Amino acid sequence: MYQQLMKDNCRESCRDAGYNLNCVNTHPNCVYWAANGYCDNLFYPEQTRRDTCGLICHLC
Repeated sequence: MYQQLMKDNCRESCRDAGYNLNCVNTHPNCVYWAANGYCDNLFYPEQTRRDTCGLICHLC
């Protein structure tokens, strides 16, 4: 919700503040996966973790 609000209303200022507005969680289970160690699990390539749960894993 806030991600879209930021994209719509403060793209320039958010980018200037260092926020990557393209960094998102694309899977609905990211919160649960992160709580169970997904973000640090080297079994999954970093690009996969970034693409699926980059925001919550702080990978982008």
